[in-house]
Amino acid sequence: IAWISTIANEVVGVLKAFGVILGISDAILGLTIFAVGNSLGDLVADVTVARLGYPVMALSACFGGPMLNILLGIGVSGLYMTMKEANHKHEKHPGKKIKYKPYEIEVSGTLMVSAVTLLVTLVGLLIAVPMNKWVMSRKIGWGLIILWSISTVVNLAVEIGGGFGDTSSVLYT
Repeated sequence: IAWISTIANEVVGVLKAFGVILGISDAILGLTIFAVGNSLGDLVADVTVARLGYPVMALSACFGGPMLNILLGIGVSGLYMTMKEANHKHEKHPGKKIKYKPYEIEVSGTLMVSAVTLLVTLVGLLIAVPMNKWVMSRKIGWGLIILWSISTVVNLAVEIGGGFGDTSSVLYT
């Protein structure tokens, strides 16, 4: 586990250095390079499971993996950050009661575009697959690829041009 963690940290460090050198923001790095790296294992596993004759399991994993990442990743890290901040303040003032305050997260335009795209994708699949008699056709696959491409182009435009004005706001977890 230590070797995997060390290698992963070094890969992230190298990619982050390339981002700084080339002037690529953290949001674009996360939406492109890190997202592809994070999803390759899922892609291989889902395709393998589908080819073994379990397409429902593969489709469920496509939804379950990201949902687990979002719920546990954001939930556990948010819980950790609020507890860490409260304990840090409690160490400075041990006589006061521990207060758990929300942790502030900057929400950028690229994150909003990605969230809307995810919502559109899930609702679209919820409608398209049953209308297609529960068959994941090539047309649905191409539609998803096109939707991802449009989302990536819009995210790049928002990031480069600063689109939507100043859409950054604060999200409390």
